[in-house]
Amino acid sequence: MKIPTPLKPQLFVRLIPFMDEDLSFFPKYKLPSNTPFTEVIKSPNHLSLASDTSYLAPRTMPSLRHERPALLITSTSWTPDEDFSMLLDALRIYEVKARSQATKGKGSMKKVLPKVLMFVTGKGPLRAHYMRELQRIKEEEQWEWVRCMSLWLEPDDYPRLLGMCIVFCYWL
Repeated sequence: MKIPTPLKPQLFVRLIPFMDEDLSFFPKYKLPSNTPFTEVIKSPNHLSLASDTSYLAPRTMPSLRHERPALLITSTSWTPDEDFSMLLDALRIYEVKARSQATKGKGSMKKVLPKVLMFVTGKGPLRAHYMRELQRIKEEEQWEWVRCMSLWLEPDDYPRLLGMCIVFCYWL
């Protein structure tokens, strides 16, 4: 499902108050015109030969920011049969790799990996345990490139968020 661009900023404007992360992780933004993922830009109109000059005015359009974090999402029931530690291990590996790439890329044109924001949706008995473990790891290892947060979505927002994700993880 492709999400119309105007709906993207609206969704993030509503979600930001529920994000319990240090907002310095995100690119600088100013609501409501900019979010960590979207920005409103004026695009020039190149119809200089048009006789109707109303078409020449710049158009204001929301677009995805190039420095936005990669958005990943997974759903879980937070039960023992879903081994959430595998996802924690994958996020740790990504943090190490992204930090290494950033260190090698300083002062050069080498492309660094994007920051990653992982949303985990769902309710269950192990949610608090794994979110505490994630916070401990993030602080001890001083994560700079990865953030993971638990988020509850309204039914209409779930498909919108899925439409903006780079990766959706489904646990069997």
